[in-house]
Amino acid sequence: MLLLPLDLSVDGSDPSSTFYIVYYIYYPIVFFIIAFLNPFAMFFYESDESDTMGSRVGWSFCFAFIVAAVWSAYIFISYVWLGLYTY
Repeated sequence: MLLLPLDLSVDGSDPSSTFYIVYYIYYPIVFFIIAFLNPFAMFFYESDESDTMGSRVGWSFCFAFIVAAVWSAYIFISYVWLGLYTY
């Protein structure tokens, strides 16, 4: 949330700026939270409480992995498609 004012103050027009390292770290973390951690928590808390903990974690991990794979495919296809139409 505070990256935008910091990016503007650093002057993002210079590609050799070290601020791009922040985005190389920030974007994968956000992707991991959105594509894996949130679905894992959702599937874990919606699982049946009568099952064992290992079964609940295992099924939640499998479903979260499927969601992460779909998100990854979506991001990759979008990146390739948008890469074809550069200005």
